[in-house]
Formats: sequence, structure tokens, C-alpha cells
Amino acid sequence: IIAATDFSDAAKNALHYACRLAESNNVSLRVIHSFMIPVSFNENPMPVMPLEDGKELAEQRMSSLIQEIQEAYPNLFVTSQVSYGDIVDYLQEVVAEERPLLVVLGNDGADDDLMWLGSNVVSAMRHVKVPVLGVPASYQYRPVKKICYACDFKNNDDMIIAEDFKHLLGTTNAQLHILYIDKDSNESSEEQQLNIHTSPLHEALKAVDPVYHFVEKDSIDKGVEEFITANDMDWLVVVPHRHSLLESIFKKSHTKSLVKKVHIPLLALHEHHS
Repeated sequence: IIAATDFSDAAKNALHYACRLAESNNVSLRVIHSFMIPVSFNENPMPVMPLEDGKELAEQRMSSLIQEIQEAYPNLFVTSQVSYGDIVDYLQEVVAEERPLLVVLGNDGADDDLMWLGSNVVSAMRHVKVPVLGVPASYQYRPVKKICYACDFKNNDDMIIAEDFKHLLGTTNAQLHILYIDKDSNESSEEQQLNIHTSPLHEALKAVDPVYHFVEKDSIDKGVEEFITANDMDWLVVVPHRHSLLESIFKKSHTKSLVKKVHIPLLALHEHHS
């Protein structure tokens, strides 16, 4: 597992979540930080400190953080890396080399932001081509037992993420719950079951034996929100691409966004990830 940190409270909370997750699933953890040098805004913009000073400061903070982590989780194998540049660019480089199980980030969006998800989390979810888990700032770790994926059985692209599901479920031993929300259902329960058992996603996921749910609701957001609360889900899966039912959560204002109401970790899978 890779955990990215900017040393904020939200990132620290997500790091502890990643530590517990790695520990409970017997995998190693790599903590990464990418720093930028601020530039003064005056007539002749200049970096506020030399690059080497910035690197030394970042490495000192990382060293202190890793010592704290190793004391708190003595049985966990932890490594760290510090780099200069944009964190999402750095994540893309690291995952291309290491192919981690997933990347964990803390949500750095405040409650009064336009988006519940911070900009780095959204960007990583869109562009880092391994599973990316965004952890809410106040969310405390608990074993991952139930993962919810809201999908459209008529969308053949869903089967492309099946291998990610198999890998994650094989590691966490969680149960996958696949949710289909129909705004205007004209299908009988028999027709719904037929749609399930003839879908490419069902064929691809037979080995992990997911539980299927049908919910009639005018609002997809409301249906997902109510389902994950009523059924005590641990993660909510999104696939940030143009065909996704939940692509709208990356666009809506904070008053309507689903993720403003869903305070569980959000896992992004990618249709191009193999």
C-alpha cells in the first residue's frame, strides 16, 4: 500500500488508516511526500527558500513521521520517499514502477469547500491508474467487511474493473455488494435477475460471489446514500469515467454532491487499469 502525505491532520488520519489496513492484511506500506517551493509574489517572483533547504525540511518531517509510525505499528514494514514536484505526478511515477494494491490519501477538503473531496484526491482518483482510496478526515479505521459498488448492468465497461475487485477482495476478504438503482423500474424481479445473470460483470465476478441489490429511487445519489447507511458499508466504489453513474459526484456543488453525505472511504477504480 502507498500512502501519500502532506503532513496535514487529514493526511495523518489517512496514514494511520493505511497502517491499520496494511497491518491487518499483512502487506507493507510506503509513505511518500512530494514538496513544492513557494514563490514570493512581488515584482521579481523568487522561491522563498533554496530547493535543498526545502528538501531537508521535508526529509526531517518525514523522518519524524516514520519514527512515530514505527513506534505505533512495530510489526509493520514501512519505507518512505520524498520528492520534489506535484504529488499526483509523483504518484503516477511510483505506481508505474511498483504496482501497489492501492494508494491511500486523506481528504483535504474542508466542509465549506466547493467539493468534499480535496483537489489532490480528485486528481489522483482520475489519473492514478491503480485503486485510489480517499479517507475522510474524521473517519476511523475498522476492518473492511462490506464494499458497495453502484453500477449499471447494461454498461459493458463495468466488467473491465473486475480484476481490481478480485484482487482487493482476495486481500481484504470483504464482501462485494453490487447496487443497481432504477429511477423508473418497469422490470419484474425475474427480469432483473435475468439482467444480472446475463451481464458481463456477473460473468467476470462469479468467483467472488457478490450480493446483488435492486433499489427503486428517483435520485441515484439518495438511493446510494440510504443504501450504504442502512447496510453499514465500509467503502463506496466509484469509477471516474464518462459512463459512470457516479461521475456526477465530481461535478456537483457541495449542496448536492453525494460525497458530502457519504462519510465513508471512497475507492476509485479505473476502466483502463489491468
